[in-house]
Amino acid sequence: MSIILLVVGIERIAVGLSPVSSRKTRIIDIVLGAVVIGISIFLMQFPIVTSVSLVILGAVALMIGGIARIVQGISREIPKFSKGLIIGVGALSVAISIVIIANPIILGLVLLVVILAVTLLIAGIEMIYLGLRGIKKANNWSLTSV
Repeated sequence: MSIILLVVGIERIAVGLSPVSSRKTRIIDIVLGAVVIGISIFLMQFPIVTSVSLVILGAVALMIGGIARIVQGISREIPKFSKGLIIGVGALSVAISIVIIANPIILGLVLLVVILAVTLLIAGIEMIYLGLRGIKKANNWSLTSV
């Protein structure tokens, strides 16, 4: 990640130094490039901070997905079992994300990967179940009739 930011920073500075851009955009590109290079150097100097930040970012994304599932399960008119499944998966996602955010260094990437894999597996099973419940079998189904 830090190497990509370094390359982006160098590219911004190069664009700012090129004669194609206007004076105002040149200054913005050069300053922005310097800031991005500074952030990339910071990330290279502190890889643990970078790892913890990525773990927390992944956990926050998992939490947002869980909250969205809970809201979807509460607001939609669907059968009780499906509603319970959607809300349950959402609650599981939120609970797992809270555990990961509470202990990002101790639990770290290993727990995030294992729990995220299990959560995504359960979410995938849920999607397959809901997809199969919504599909009606047609007698003359083919790829061209879709």
